[in-house]
Amino acid sequence: MNRPLALLLVASVAVSGCSRISNSKINPMNWFGSKSETAVIYEAGQAPALVPTRGAATVDQRVLIESISAVELARMPSGAILRATGLAASQGAYNAELVFVGAEGATATYDFRIETTSGVQVQGAAATREVTAAEVISPEALRTYRNFVVKGARNSKAAR
Repeated sequence: MNRPLALLLVASVAVSGCSRISNSKINPMNWFGSKSETAVIYEAGQAPALVPTRGAATVDQRVLIESISAVELARMPSGAILRATGLAASQGAYNAELVFVGAEGATATYDFRIETTSGVQVQGAAATREVTAAEVISPEALRTYRNFVVKGARNSKAAR
């Protein structure tokens, strides 16, 4: 009876010492180096591309939205948000974006571009074809430009 009790006592003392062994050189899991993570900080514009370009330039295949119904410039403490709503020619528009085209004087111009589904396109009700896109405007751009024009295929609208 003393022998099993002695083995149990020795085993409990050995197991309680495992926490100290986990960080020691005796532990085989530490023989090949630790798996420590290193944070990589990139400077602005220096981050690697998510999709490799392989030397070829990508061409934007999106089309202009059919018509612009509303444009709004909402002031924020860190600049502004330019939000545009438009109607697509048919249902299924996605990947909407306001693309900066250029500037003339104090007017910045954006294209409202969307991607459409291939195949059969259903026109549908106006509410089902409505698409909204937004762009963050920096404080520097707000000081430079007074008018922001968003262009569609049929019309354009401006916000001040």
